[in-house]
Amino acid sequence: QSMVLAAFALDLIPTVTGYFATYPWFQVYASQQMQVSRVTGMVPFSGIMSAWRSVAQIEGTAGLFRGCAPFCSALALQSQFPSIVARGISFPRAVAMTASLALVIQPLLVVSHRMLALKEYSSVSKAFSTIWREEGIMGFYRGLDVTLLYAVSPRCQLFYPLDVARANSCLPGNCPSAFIYAAERLWKGEWRWQFAGLKAIAWGIAPMAALAISTHTSASALLLACGLSATIQTFPAPSSAIPPKA
Repeated sequence: QSMVLAAFALDLIPTVTGYFATYPWFQVYASQQMQVSRVTGMVPFSGIMSAWRSVAQIEGTAGLFRGCAPFCSALALQSQFPSIVARGISFPRAVAMTASLALVIQPLLVVSHRMLALKEYSSVSKAFSTIWREEGIMGFYRGLDVTLLYAVSPRCQLFYPLDVARANSCLPGNCPSAFIYAAERLWKGEWRWQFAGLKAIAWGIAPMAALAISTHTSASALLLACGLSATIQTFPAPSSAIPPKA
């Protein structure tokens, strides 16, 4: 069990590094998903480069990484959902682990989305304190239903409208349940919201994926050079798995 946890922790290092390198792009498409930006108001960015210029002019280069810590941490933890079952853990225990992980991920997502969309959430500490004061603990778990679905069935992460619904349910004033939020929008005959942010993804997916992969590979190589490994396969096999000597 300790080797599984160690491998899990080592996996996060290159993953977080890759997300950090591509975060300015994530910031643009998350703002497009929510159709709101702290810089331009209710009118989202028209493109990736215009978004970066607007943020840099108003907030400086540091603005491109606003909300980076909670957002990258949440995505890195969420990326571990598919691999937890593959680590030799029983299915009930794997479900329990991923569900527990979802309870850690969701507050990070709520905080990061508030910081991206609203000016008053200017720092991580202020975002946490404001949400706790105004909404209580339940404010941190807006959109939890989709995150739990991802935990139980990681392949659902490929269904993009779920991610859009979760992002919007993180904002105050919207329904805290992502599924109910989506149902309400569809009931009103609104369909285009499901594909908000796809333009930013389409234009940036190739270069950002290349950057993320190269950064991930570099971090993994550095771990190996230090005598560590980001995969559980390199850990010594337990004694019960070692065949007896002839």
